[in-house]
Amino acid sequence: MEATDPPPASVFKQVDVLQQPLQVPNTNVVLPKGTKVFIDQAESEIRVELPAGYAFFTGSKPSPGNASLKTLPVIVIGSYTCKCGGQDGRCNVFYLSVGGFGCLHNSCTATCSGYFVTIDDKEIEGVLNLENSKISAALRTTTQSASLSPSGKQAFFDNPLVQQEILAKHQALFNGFPVPDLSKQSSRSSLQKDYVYIKTYLYGVRFYMLAPRVALVNHPEIEQISIEANTCTCSNKGECRIEKKSLLGIITVHWCEGDCDACVMAV
Repeated sequence: MEATDPPPASVFKQVDVLQQPLQVPNTNVVLPKGTKVFIDQAESEIRVELPAGYAFFTGSKPSPGNASLKTLPVIVIGSYTCKCGGQDGRCNVFYLSVGGFGCLHNSCTATCSGYFVTIDDKEIEGVLNLENSKISAALRTTTQSASLSPSGKQAFFDNPLVQQEILAKHQALFNGFPVPDLSKQSSRSSLQKDYVYIKTYLYGVRFYMLAPRVALVNHPEIEQISIEANTCTCSNKGECRIEKKSLLGIITVHWCEGDCDACVMAV
């Protein structure tokens, strides 16, 4: 799909191109380097345009019967506005190249709250890396990570196109090899000689899936984690936890959710 045109110059003025990633206030959304920032003349709205290779994720699923849709919808324009918590009053937006953007009180005497949505008012759950449209499992990947909210990750794994990609990878890995039942922790010790988790990426979203060791013999580039892993740990300050989701009743994917930068699955 073609990207939306940037905001008209007569209404919005470009004020910056991000030189480093920037987190949208009070969200899990991290805008990548190269994002263009626009602000309107009344300072009532900021719009951002993602660079090539990225798209906002709203959690919306493809329309049924739309056979021409081969990838996730490409949405590259986001809108940040501020609303007054009182019945009357107005809030302004502001942008600083060194500090990001946020809300200012104009005539509002209550709280000014920021909202980040698409230009057709859909809630933005995060940013995806469109160049990673096929599952990657390289040990030293150069894939730019996605930034998704917890609800965004749930919606991501619910997306039929995402499920199809993961299922195809699962079938290629097992290729007739028996799929074990790991629902009982006691069975994992006896199975770990034959099975591992592998760290994978799809659209920049990192997750873990089960694989037979025999399928990985000639792939030392794939990072492997013991199937006895049942938690996630941070390498810096913060906390994280393990999450999982069953897809199509066939495969269970795991991922780490938390407030630290380096959250990984561990025993």
